[in-house]
Amino acid sequence: MLEQQRIIWSPCGTPRRNGSPSKNTATSLQITLCANGAKGMVMTDAIDILLQDKQHPDAQRLLDFHHSNRDFLPRVVGEFRLLRRLGRKAGGIKALVQFLRWEQHWHGVDEFEVSQNLNALVIRTCTLLWPDINGMARYYRCEADDILGTRIVRRGTRYGNFIYPGRKTLNVGCSFLPPERNCTGLVRSIRCDGVPAAVVPPPIPVLDRPPTIHDLITESEANSIAEPLRRLVDESPNPRHPVLVAWLRHLETQPEIYAFMERTLLRRKPTRFSADSLVEYARWSIRRAAESHKRFTLWNDFAGLYCRALILRKPEFNGFCRFKDDGKRGRANRLLGCKLAPKPINGEPYRRLVPTREAQ
Repeated sequence: MLEQQRIIWSPCGTPRRNGSPSKNTATSLQITLCANGAKGMVMTDAIDILLQDKQHPDAQRLLDFHHSNRDFLPRVVGEFRLLRRLGRKAGGIKALVQFLRWEQHWHGVDEFEVSQNLNALVIRTCTLLWPDINGMARYYRCEADDILGTRIVRRGTRYGNFIYPGRKTLNVGCSFLPPERNCTGLVRSIRCDGVPAAVVPPPIPVLDRPPTIHDLITESEANSIAEPLRRLVDESPNPRHPVLVAWLRHLETQPEIYAFMERTLLRRKPTRFSADSLVEYARWSIRRAAESHKRFTLWNDFAGLYCRALILRKPEFNGFCRFKDDGKRGRANRLLGCKLAPKPINGEPYRRLVPTREAQ
C-alpha cells in the first residue's frame, strides 16, 4: 500500500516550519513521497532516488547508512564548502570521512574502513547533487563509477578532474535538472515521471571556521616533542635512512601535527581505533582550522611513522590501535625497528606494536 506525504521546502532548501508555500515556485517544492511496502523504503530526497535502484551491495549499504544518518552526506558537502571559503582549493574524501568519524558518532560509519567503495560513492553522490564542489576532490576510475554510471572528465592538472552523470546514472523515468544556485551553493534536483515537482537533495549546513585546533605551541613545547622522537630514530636500525631524516625535518617544521594527534588521543581515550583514522582526522582538522596561507603537508611515509611513534610514546594505548604489517609500500615497522605481536593479548582488540629489541 502506498503512503503519501507532502514536504514544503523554502527557497534556501530548508523545510518551512509553518508549512506555507513560498512565492518562489522554482524552489518551493511539494514532493510526493512513495513508500515501497515490500522493502519498507521511503524515498525522501534526491539521494534516495539516485541510489535506490543500484543493486550493488555497497550502494545499498550507503543508502541504509543515509537513512540512519540523514545529516552525514550534507555535512560532507558543508565541509568542502567551508574549505573553499577558507581559500583552500581541494580536500580528500578519505580524510574528511575519518574527521567526521572522530568528531561525532555516526551509526555504521565503521563500514567506511571496511569497503573502499563507500568513500568513492560518497564523494560521487555529493558531487552529482551539489556540483559546486566538483573538482575539489581527486577522482580515479574505480568500481564506484560502474555502480553509479558516472564519467570522469579531465581538465588541467592536479585536482583538475570532474565527475559528471552518465546515461545510466538515473533510472528510466528520472532525469537531472540543470543546477540551480540557492543560499549556500549549487544544487541539482531530479525530475521523476509521475511526480509533479522536482525532488531536491537535503539542505546543507553552513559551517564556520573553528577558532583554533589546538593551543599555541611554544618553541619549548616543540622541542619537547622533537627530542624523544629523535631518540626513537637514533635507536632504529638505520638512523640515517632518508625517510627518517626527512621525517625529523618534517617534525621540526610542523610540530602541530604530532601535537594534535597526541592531544586528541589523550582527550578522547578511544578503546579501539586505526592508525589511518587518527592521521586523517589530524590532517583534515588542521586544514579546516589553519590559516589558508599556511600549508601543512603529510607524506604517506610519515603517517605510519607518526602513529607508531605515538603508540611507542604512549604505551597505555598499545593494543587498541590497529596497525598493518609492512607490505610493498608500507615500511614504517622496519624503519623504526618494531613489529606486530603474533596475536592480541589481555582481551585487547588488536595486536601490540613491539620494538624488535624487546622481542629478542
